[in-house]
Amino acid sequence: MSSLASGSPSSASPEAIPPDLRELVQELAVAVHKRGIYPATHPMQLGAVEGVLARLQRILAMRPDLSIGVARSHLLLDGHATDPDHPLLSELAARLHDHQVGGVRFAAGVSRDELDAFVAAVAESLQRGGEPLGTRSEGVAPKWPHLIVSPLAFEQLALLDEEGNALSTTPRAARASELWGALAQAALADGAVGGAGAVYRPQELARSIEKKIGTPQFDDHLSGFLLQAVGVADSRAASIEPALRSQVSELVEALSEPALQQLLQMGGDHSKRDAFLRGASETLGAHAVLDLVRVAAEQDGAPISSAVLRLMRKLAREASGHRVGARGADVALRRIARHLLRDWTLDDPNPEQYSRMLVEISADGGQSAVDRRRDVPEPERVIEISLEVQLIAPSTEAALGRLVMRDGAAATLERLQLLPDSPCRESLVGRLLNESLLREQLNADRPDIALLTYAVDHIRTRAIEPILQAIDSRDDADPAWTVTLLLRLGGESFPALREALPRCSTRVLRQLGTLFDRLDAWPPGVDVLAFARHPDATVRREAQRFLLRHDATREGALLLALRDADIRAFHQAMQVALRGCSAEASRILMRRYDDESLGAELRPRIVRAIASAGNPEALAWLTERSLTTRWWRAGKRLRKGSPEVVAAIGAIAQHFRGEDEAEYVLRLAARSRDDDIRRAAASLPDAVGSP
Repeated sequence: MSSLASGSPSSASPEAIPPDLRELVQELAVAVHKRGIYPATHPMQLGAVEGVLARLQRILAMRPDLSIGVARSHLLLDGHATDPDHPLLSELAARLHDHQVGGVRFAAGVSRDELDAFVAAVAESLQRGGEPLGTRSEGVAPKWPHLIVSPLAFEQLALLDEEGNALSTTPRAARASELWGALAQAALADGAVGGAGAVYRPQELARSIEKKIGTPQFDDHLSGFLLQAVGVADSRAASIEPALRSQVSELVEALSEPALQQLLQMGGDHSKRDAFLRGASETLGAHAVLDLVRVAAEQDGAPISSAVLRLMRKLAREASGHRVGARGADVALRRIARHLLRDWTLDDPNPEQYSRMLVEISADGGQSAVDRRRDVPEPERVIEISLEVQLIAPSTEAALGRLVMRDGAAATLERLQLLPDSPCRESLVGRLLNESLLREQLNADRPDIALLTYAVDHIRTRAIEPILQAIDSRDDADPAWTVTLLLRLGGESFPALREALPRCSTRVLRQLGTLFDRLDAWPPGVDVLAFARHPDATVRREAQRFLLRHDATREGALLLALRDADIRAFHQAMQVALRGCSAEASRILMRRYDDESLGAELRPRIVRAIASAGNPEALAWLTERSLTTRWWRAGKRLRKGSPEVVAAIGAIAQHFRGEDEAEYVLRLAARSRDDDIRRAAASLPDAVGSP
């Protein structure tokens, strides 16, 4: 029967992070987020990167470099972890982790171009075919001399203390992390579990060990690690690091009985085996000691009697708890373990020895304070028994409620997930993960995202309506994670969302537009073109973005977006128009060319887009923008040099060579005193730079 394991570790408090570093990573997260939703040339983008650069330069003026470590849900700054529940910082950490980045180091002298390229690389979506930045770190190193990207590596597998924080950098803690990393590297070699950097919890590492144990080379490595972990073969370890003791104990508890039997073979070296068992009985956790002693006794042909085994299990549970008698139970258990390690090798164990052990247990138990609830079974034990016999009784449901009240729903769920899969277990999970719990978490000030993820995965489409209500009622900063929850449902959510769209508020429609963009699909039967004309600019923009990506709807969406008063929608349409413009689209651009709201920096791009139409109307318009009438005599001359005039002449050279009107303009341009105009006139087709 599997024992219930502890819940996932909590993250370190972020208050110790210096304010300037915390504000820097927040601005970096904002810049990456904006790069994912705005075009690269948008003013919002430029301001965001400039803000990060200015703050980074102030920090680097006081230190030679700045390193940022990356975990799946948080960042590490000066040895302190950011808040994993902070929406912006957790999103940035997840992006970097998905890009297989283990760390980033900024050195003094970092330029805006380096920082801008880094932001663009991190914002790139891997779901759309992008390559992880971590796998390209060597290729970008020459381009970013002051910005070093380190890929994930085995050495970054963290050893956590009992509070879930990374160990300090004391020599003893560093040695403990070194040992744990060595075991992880051996266990995870050849892709045994999930890939580099994906596993560091003992339970997950145990699954990898199960697959490799029995290989002589690996068994030797595992034996050496365990001997050092319990302080037998490592003269540098004056005492055992508590975090390493806890992790190794959980690792031993998670191993199956065949794996423990193979582990205790120690390559046939009985002296190593005895030394390890003695060290483990003094240092490892109570449940780990019990498992090792029991398996070792069975290996030696002297199994422990059921009566003593029951008492030892009771002592192990008491020692692992937080009651008054836990210390006394722990001392008694280790004393019995030492006694057994000395005497079970007798061919015929003497019953009198067992009697003496029972007396010692009773004596040790009497030294602790009275536990007035000693006859009340622990809720974990009740649930384990119910799952073992595959029966859900009222007492099981009561135990589940007690466990939730004591440890919280998230920890209870994680414990259930660690138990063997069975219909009864799924029934208990179903009692825990319901719409009531989902709504409670969605309305909480600080919702538990992991618990919400479990709930959405379990109740599926019944979660859609509560999530839409949460998007409508929560602050604007929250919907990012609510949309992530809907993403887990994928196309399965489309029928319900199609029914909900007509009654959704503008706030909800904005987030659903983001959802459909990330899925690259709208629900079947929805008129996306109607949303492309929506009064809200954000809703229009998301619908237009989808239509512009598909051949069948691109032209209609392009004409609509080029007329849109929203500057971001126009920018979005220009990206498409520059790749080829129809006659109707070019006429719209000609009419909007002098629109002051678009800004002068857009005009050269508009010129190139109009020219791509390649028709006489476009040539006549370009000629008019290139030439002016002489005032003192008849004839035409070139306009004064400007970015717009240079762009018009370059576009004529690219698209209209051979036309009489075009050749006239190009001859005048070739004789111009302006170097830019002459170069534009000399451009060959397809040689004009991209926008």
